[in-house]
Amino acid sequence: MSITPSSYEPTPPTPMPPSIPSPKAVNSSRNPVVDRYADGYRVAKFQVGIGATIKIVSVVIGGLIVLLSLAEAFETQRQMGMLSRAGASLGFMFGLRIGAGGFSIGVIVSAQGQLTKATIDSAVNTSPFLNMDEKARMMSL
Repeated sequence: MSITPSSYEPTPPTPMPPSIPSPKAVNSSRNPVVDRYADGYRVAKFQVGIGATIKIVSVVIGGLIVLLSLAEAFETQRQMGMLSRAGASLGFMFGLRIGAGGFSIGVIVSAQGQLTKATIDSAVNTSPFLNMDEKARMMSL
């Protein structure tokens, strides 16, 4: 039996099950991998921001301690006629330790955020699930 063009009727395509998205839906919607990497970049940016905040707050608090200890030393000199070197030096050293220690902790936290960002950059760059435009957009290039 031969098939003639007049007697041939193509079978209609079978619909895809609902759990498998159609290729058009995948191509027209946003890539879910982009969302995952965007979340990672948000975490890295947050870490860098927390580190910067720690640095600023610790330097301000340390500076206030130094200024208050110097003000106390000069007030003691004005009232008693002698400079309170012990109080001034202790306050100065304490304020310096608070400022420098907090600044160091802030640098470490910021560096961890930068390392997280670099790791995500590497993952984005080598991802087979992203095209070049998505990679450039994710890495803010």
